Amino acid sequence: MSGPGGPRSGTEGYGETADVLAEQYESLAFADVHRDILHLIPTVPSRVLDVGAGTGRDAAALAALGHAVVAVEPTPELRAHGQRLHRKAAIVWIDDALPGLDKVRALDERFDLVMLTAVGCTSTGASASAPWTASQVCCGPAA
Repeated sequence: MSGPGGPRSGTEGYGETADVLAEQYESLAFADVHRDILHLIPTVPSRVLDVGAGTGRDAAALAALGHAVVAVEPTPELRAHGQRLHRKAAIVWIDDALPGLDKVRALDERFDLVMLTAVGCTSTGASASAPWTASQVCCGPAA
């Protein structure tokens, strides 16, 4: 999407408001935010990809359940909050973004669960119409 000043990625403003956003995100419990899908979360240790991880609230909760979590966050300020707030959690942080997730794809790993919490709320332009599917992210290109 383009706007004044050129192309926009959908993450504008997050860096400038990261401190406020971190407080907001962390004030909500993972179980409350995801109560309608908790039954879909694997009950055995699994590989989890959290795209748009923000401050890592969800990534930390999933790691606490025994999952191996890769958290993707393109906004440096939010990622820094997450790394500080959840430094003891077993989370691998990656600076990457939709639509390509090039760094994630370079890992050449499969994921059992892919979380994209509120990502559709900010995706614009190419990100909103990216030609990928969750199965491609977690399992590789479609056959």
